[in-house]
Amino acid sequence: MNADRWWGFVNGLRQVGIERIAGDVVIDNTLFAPQGDDRAAFDNRPYRTYNVLPDALMVNFQTVNVTVVPDAAAGAVRARVHPWPANLTVENSVQLERGPCRRGAAGVVVSMPEGPRRKPLERRRTFTRRVADRRRSRARDAGAGLHFGTFKTFWQQSGGTLNGGLRMGPCRRMRNCSTRTSR
Repeated sequence: MNADRWWGFVNGLRQVGIERIAGDVVIDNTLFAPQGDDRAAFDNRPYRTYNVLPDALMVNFQTVNVTVVPDAAAGAVRARVHPWPANLTVENSVQLERGPCRRGAAGVVVSMPEGPRRKPLERRRTFTRRVADRRRSRARDAGAGLHFGTFKTFWQQSGGTLNGGLRMGPCRRMRNCSTRTSR
């Protein structure tokens, strides 16, 4: 389910009149057998998109696209993230340099740390004013964090309110999910 289809799903809920989700968003990814959670096992590069593990709910291939943009007027380097999950923060320490483009954006590092500390996306090093925008795709959240984060972002952007959080588990019948909505 790419970001556009995920947005369409969320918007479809709003279009039928659902305005508020009072409980948790339940994500049931039990259709596939667990694949483990070591995306780094192949080549020690867990943030590369080709290392994403199969998942029953694959939102945007478990990736976000980060575009690094020089903003000479502000003297800064900006980041555009798509989709931008509500649970993702960007820690930007990239410095905008004067002078000619020496290495392009090759010196910019985009990492996507995960784990118990839930560190933010980090961008480091330098970027010159004359370099064009550079885009990097990075795998995000081996679990359901990206699913929920993008759902929450899209839900709030469409004008909906969400009072609950994320709950993982099987949800074969709606009455077992206990999520209430109001119109």
